[in-house]
Amino acid sequence: MKTAIRSFLILAFPAALAFSGEELSTVPFVLGPTSLKAGDAIVIQDVWATSTNLTVGDKVVVRGRYDLKSHEKATLALYLTSSGGTGERELPTQTIKIEKGSSEFELSTLVKHVGHLHLSFYGQDSDFGCVYFGTPAQMKQISHWKLSH
Repeated sequence: MKTAIRSFLILAFPAALAFSGEELSTVPFVLGPTSLKAGDAIVIQDVWATSTNLTVGDKVVVRGRYDLKSHEKATLALYLTSSGGTGERELPTQTIKIEKGSSEFELSTLVKHVGHLHLSFYGQDSDFGCVYFGTPAQMKQISHWKLSH
């Protein structure tokens, strides 16, 4: 039990620092376009946000698990494919360095533009895996997207 509590506190702490004073609640979500290399996985377990809309102004926290088998090292990132606006500075809570294997993660961001949220693996030069997620309406908008990595 102590280990479970300690794990929760370790995972919850970065989000608490990033969004102190903000009321976050669980958000229902669906998966959208996905492309991952054989053996790799990004599993979203929970999405928390300041609203259920996952839109401009929302603070978003994503918790889950990854399996990385195709590369020795990577960066796991929570980003927004924007349909307006560019050049925003990255928050330190948006990315983590990971190594081959499996582990849990927690990433958070502030939605600054209209767009679509995704978790992606990045290597030295480019991304090599991606999972989009959002509200059913948001994922319907991009259901025709074909991703390849």
